Amino acid sequence: MPTIRRGIPTLPEPISPEARLRIQTRQATMLAAVAFTVADAAATPLEVDAAKAAAIAAIPATNLLAGDYTVATLPAANQNARKYAWVTDLFGGPGDMCLSDGVAWKPVRPLAVSTVANANVAMTLTPLVSAPTQIMAGTLTAARTITLATTYAYKGARFRIKRTAGGLFNLVVAGIGVPLNAWADFEYDGTAWVQTASGGLL
Repeated sequence: MPTIRRGIPTLPEPISPEARLRIQTRQATMLAAVAFTVADAAATPLEVDAAKAAAIAAIPATNLLAGDYTVATLPAANQNARKYAWVTDLFGGPGDMCLSDGVAWKPVRPLAVSTVANANVAMTLTPLVSAPTQIMAGTLTAARTITLATTYAYKGARFRIKRTAGGLFNLVVAGIGVPLNAWADFEYDGTAWVQTASGGLL
């Protein structure tokens, strides 16, 4: 059984590199979650620094890329497999860790919510850039389309679209209409965005 030191389990030996990385990823996620809620866009610089320090402390130096990155400046994922990077503008900020699986960069904690006060416009949502949960408010005066971009998309990327926007017009996401007071989930399967779930609001 692993022993406990300062609330973090140490890794038993022997253990495969793959299992070690999975455990370290869970440790980093738990520490960062305790320090900071990524959905809180009003987090202070001290809270962001604490979250960053907690996440970095749980990651071996050999698996951590030095410095800070933006989504646009992340290095090639296929040259940084099993590496972590601190991304300052992930989901619009204030920052969190991403992990390369050797194919794409993925957020360690894909948790963020954004409210679009005026959904009465066409828009594009982009993985890593746009929050995974989007609340569409306002009033539609015409049919509106939300495009889900494949830029930065990774297999398993998800968007949840919640519509509270009034109006008798369609809100179309990836070819699927989302009615008033309803939500729909979309997932990237490695090739295209597909609807995976939907429902009404209580």
